Amino acid sequence: MSLLEERISKIRELVDKGYSPVMIADEMGLSIKTIIRYDSRENIKIQRKPKYKRNPEISKIHEEIAIFAIDSSYNRVTTLEEIGKTFHLTKERARQILEDYGINFKDLKREKRKREKQKYQELLYVLKQYTLKKAEEEKGPLYRKAIERNLRKTGSKRLLNPEKIFNLLKVYEEAALAGEKLSLEELAEKVKITNLTFLGKLLKEMDLEPMYGARNKIQNLTETQIETINRAYHTPFYAQDIGYFVNILSPTIHQRWKRIGANTSKKEGKRHFIKNFGFGKNNNYLTYRKASRIYQDIDENKKYSLGFSLEEIAVLNDTTQEAVKYAVNKRKEIEPEIKEVLKILYPGKRIERPYITARLKK
Repeated sequence: MSLLEERISKIRELVDKGYSPVMIADEMGLSIKTIIRYDSRENIKIQRKPKYKRNPEISKIHEEIAIFAIDSSYNRVTTLEEIGKTFHLTKERARQILEDYGINFKDLKREKRKREKQKYQELLYVLKQYTLKKAEEEKGPLYRKAIERNLRKTGSKRLLNPEKIFNLLKVYEEAALAGEKLSLEELAEKVKITNLTFLGKLLKEMDLEPMYGARNKIQNLTETQIETINRAYHTPFYAQDIGYFVNILSPTIHQRWKRIGANTSKKEGKRHFIKNFGFGKNNNYLTYRKASRIYQDIDENKKYSLGFSLEEIAVLNDTTQEAVKYAVNKRKEIEPEIKEVLKILYPGKRIERPYITARLKK
């Protein structure tokens, strides 16, 4: 006999003894609604006794269950099953009793987790402040700033030895006080951080500007550079992109092109940007130089397992996440175009990547 059949048989037996729905509910440990539902579906015709009042002892037990559930954060009860076991009830019956008192145990647990989380955050804040204070007392404000950077990060991949950050801050401060302008390469060599992309990102995290200094607007070009600019005229890229790939200022390239009779602003076939994602803001354009930097950051991100997201790469390259995703999705189309131009700019060199590698700089 199934559980359903047993219940119906038991209900009929109690009906024959003259039990009302409330009495049957108490006897079987079910809700009154459940008994009435069985009555309607099976046409049992239970006698109603509206004047019947529940046993005061049962009402007292129900009150104890309600109080026990409310105090669950103190008696360490976490589930309805535990409440049921304490009072020898099923999980469902415990839920029904609490429902009669307007208590939702899930809401109680949610409120408990909220309070515990708040206490944890308060404790964590106190520990962080204590750690930062000890760091400053030990080695000064720069060491505090290095520790503070790691405390802001989550995940082991984003952490860095605080001594390295401390060393970077010291070198940066000494150079700034001496009025010395260090390039990323020079800074990387001094602080022993090989990845320039990561170093640039780290400077930004520490609210430090790169120490490039103002570039000299007047460039004395070599014969090799002049030949490169002349070859670049026959490429579809604009002067700004060419300037990025050969490290020559774009106004200088414009001037050389005008000398050979080129009006770069109206020249057919020149491509200023790959895709425009909006109007009025420069970071809504995906240019070839920007795509090249994105591909370099993505490759280095994979090679050194830096754990940067596409959103962080977008911030690093002063562009939108939409532009980065487009560059990634269209890499098979964009990469060959950049490589073809690099072959023209660096004849005789083997071009394997869509960006300037250390081998091309030699």
